[in-house]
Amino acid sequence: MQKALGGDHKLVVQYGRGGGTGFGTLGRFYYPDFSLQHDLSESRLRFVDVFTIQPTEWFGAQTAGVFQHDNLGNGQTTDWYSAGSRVSFGFTRHLKLLGEAGGDRVTKSNGAAPQYLAKVTGAVAISADKGFWARPELRLFYTWATWNEAARTATVDSGMLYTTSNLLSGAIFGLQAETWW
Repeated sequence: MQKALGGDHKLVVQYGRGGGTGFGTLGRFYYPDFSLQHDLSESRLRFVDVFTIQPTEWFGAQTAGVFQHDNLGNGQTTDWYSAGSRVSFGFTRHLKLLGEAGGDRVTKSNGAAPQYLAKVTGAVAISADKGFWARPELRLFYTWATWNEAARTATVDSGMLYTTSNLLSGAIFGLQAETWW
């Protein structure tokens, strides 16, 4: 970890083989065999890079990127690319304006079409203070997203909300609370 501009930069590298891949945990929603048995030929390599800044008390931002390479052990591989950024403007001590944008791309070696997703979000937040990390925070948000046909039919949506429709974009709004201790 490196300190920079009132924030920090973190780079994480993860590697696992067999049971260390995580394919049998949350991965079961992404791999249709629901297998809890792992062969040592399975592997996962992941890079996560996060850069957070807080150059002034009222402005903060974060950008993150992920690359993940899964070798399923049967000659098939999957690459996942993800990136996103969030900005925070603290106009008063307890009121912030937030914006974020991000995208994902998944490619598979089996010849399937690449899967794409992009989203943008805007929010107004009531917070304990102006800073990017100030919590608790209550947000009123609006998100719009778009994805391609390959992502729609990928069956990663456990509620099957999108696979049973022809939608290739959507929006949602709501209220979200976040805190930690």
